[in-house]
Amino acid sequence: DYRSNLVAHYVASDRLESPARGVYRVPGPPLKWQAVVASLQLIEGSWSHVGGSTALVQRGLGHYARLSGVETICLYGPETLPHWVNKLGVPERFEQRRDSALAPLRVYRDGSGVLRRFECETPISADELPQYGLFEYKWGTWDWPLIFSSEERAILEMLQDVPERESIYEAYVLLQGLVTLQGDSS
Repeated sequence: DYRSNLVAHYVASDRLESPARGVYRVPGPPLKWQAVVASLQLIEGSWSHVGGSTALVQRGLGHYARLSGVETICLYGPETLPHWVNKLGVPERFEQRRDSALAPLRVYRDGSGVLRRFECETPISADELPQYGLFEYKWGTWDWPLIFSSEERAILEMLQDVPERESIYEAYVLLQGLVTLQGDSS
């Protein structure tokens, strides 16, 4: 096949690198976990969003610096992660949480980057994400719009993992620090 020969040529000539079988990238700085999430959401059209403790830590709400061990990036959504995600050589480990107590939310980007809601295939704007407990976090040189849980949704996602995956004490300390949560004013 012409295409596979061309890809092999680009890899051999160092114009592309293959961090995992069937995955290619332009050589450059070390791969970061946010770029993996961007690939999932923007290229693969994944419904998964960054949530739970990962979303809280990224918002600066974590209380403890990780001194050892591998950081887990928590993704929430109804699908299974592709096999290549944890084979890319990034220092973090990805974990898909499909058992969310919250209703499964299926917001994704189509091939042209437009946000859509699966149930009705209608476009939605980034301004509509907060009603689902989500927001766009701009990351990287090109301001890639990654979908993250809001603080309110993230703490609920984290609490459903206590005590099996998350520490009761850490959840308690995080809850004490969440003084800016939005409540229903009605």
